[in-house]
Amino acid sequence: MDKIDRRPKPMVSHQHRFVVVWSPKSACTSATIWFMTANDHLDAMQAYGRWPHDYRIQVYYHLPEITKGMGGDLLDYFYLKIIRDPFSRVVSSFKQGIHTGYLNNNLARYLGRQVDDTHGYSFTEFLDYLETIDLANTNPHHGLQRHPVEDVRDMDCVINVSTEDLYEGLNRFEDRMGLPQTNFAEFDLIHQIQNRRKSKLWDIGTADVSDLPISKNELRQNGFFSPELLLNDHNRSRIRSLYAVDLEQYRDYL
Repeated sequence: MDKIDRRPKPMVSHQHRFVVVWSPKSACTSATIWFMTANDHLDAMQAYGRWPHDYRIQVYYHLPEITKGMGGDLLDYFYLKIIRDPFSRVVSSFKQGIHTGYLNNNLARYLGRQVDDTHGYSFTEFLDYLETIDLANTNPHHGLQRHPVEDVRDMDCVINVSTEDLYEGLNRFEDRMGLPQTNFAEFDLIHQIQNRRKSKLWDIGTADVSDLPISKNELRQNGFFSPELLLNDHNRSRIRSLYAVDLEQYRDYL
C-alpha cells in the first residue's frame, strides 16, 4: 500500500496493529510522544535528542522491525486519525511559517520582495499564496489534513483536538485497543515541550490585523495575538474554499 508512504507519513505500530494518521499543526508532537510511549520507544526517543520528530523521521521509520512489515496488508490494522479545525489550523500554519522561516523563500518569490527575520508578511498575503498552490501536494504544515491513505481506508477513530481533549481521546483509544492507560497529567515531557512552545499574547487591541505584516523578530518580541483577530467573515470564506476537502472529509467531527 504505497499511499501510506506519502507525507506526512503515518506512524505504524506492528506491535499493536494500529496506524496513526496525523497532520502537522494538529497536536502532532504530543501524538508522536504518546505513540512512541505506547510502542516502547520513549527512552530511545529521549536518548536520541530533544525533538521527538527527529527520532520519528530519522530512526523509527527506518527500523528493520518497522520497515519489514510495511510491505504487508495494513488495511486490517486499526486506524486513528487526529485532526484540527481547519480555521484555527491555518492561523497556526501562518504563525509557524513566520517563526521558522520555512516559507520565506517561497513568499519572497511570490510577493516580489524580501522576506526574512526582519521583513514579514501578512495573513492576507499568506492566504493569497495558498490560493496559488496545490494544497494536496505541498509542505504538510499548511497542506490538507486529508491523507492519501484515506482513499483506500476509512478511519476507525477520529480525534478532533479543537473540540475534544486529545489526552482523553487517546485514553479512550487505549481502552479500545487494550493498551495500558497513559497518565497524561503526570507526563512531564509532553508538558515541558508544550510550555516551551507557548508564546505570550500580543495585546494589539481588537481591530482586524489581516493586512498587518509580521516578522519573526516582531513575533519574538511581541508574541502572537488572538487567532480570532484573523478569522473575520471574509477570511473564513477564503479558508473554507482552500480547505474544502478537509471540511467535507471530516464534516462529522468538526
